Amino acid sequence: MTKKLILPKQGFYVAFEGMDGSGKSTTATTTHNYFLKNYDNVFSLMTREPSLSDSEGVEIRKILADKDGFSQGVRLTDLFAKNRENKMNNIVIPQTSQGQLVFTDRTYASTFVYQGMQGVSYEYIIEAHKNVLKYPDLVLLFELPVEVAAQRINHRNGAKEFFDEIDILAPMHERYSSLVSKLEELDFPKGHDVVYRSINATKSPGVVSNQCIEVIIEELSKKVSKE
Repeated sequence: MTKKLILPKQGFYVAFEGMDGSGKSTTATTTHNYFLKNYDNVFSLMTREPSLSDSEGVEIRKILADKDGFSQGVRLTDLFAKNRENKMNNIVIPQTSQGQLVFTDRTYASTFVYQGMQGVSYEYIIEAHKNVLKYPDLVLLFELPVEVAAQRINHRNGAKEFFDEIDILAPMHERYSSLVSKLEELDFPKGHDVVYRSINATKSPGVVSNQCIEVIIEELSKKVSKE
């Protein structure tokens, strides 16, 4: 039996963030499907970054698959920012403006972590995002120890990107751990009220998905109550 979910008038945009091996991509899809199945008034849209709907997204994928791509941090920052701008204008804003629920697997937080590891300054990343008009209402940060992430990555099938290397996980974990305080210090994204919530990603997939669903419904209720 389906239910009705009260959504903010301007919709709700949720990002799933975390280091490789955190399980965020699987959980994002599961959570998206839950809202589609259980609420008959919700049109839930699942998106990913990079979006492959433009040339920037296609180029990003090529660079990430290139073993020498680690040196192209500035180029990736520019491409991700433009790809994100296009995605907001063409996909996210049109949906949220109709009061709908939109999910994304990764967002600007990944650029601060990953391209930051490539030597790109936070100031450059902020400037690159000056034309991005929409940011998530809620960012779910998946947290787990480096050792657990490494085990999961080692059991993956398929081609790996250069960020999947095990020796990168420790500095990646460190950057994610300090991300929220750093973004608050930088006042980014300026003028956007982004809520960050931690998710214990060491649990089973079902438990992690339930955590996300509970947090999303809780934050949705808070936003609706402010309208």
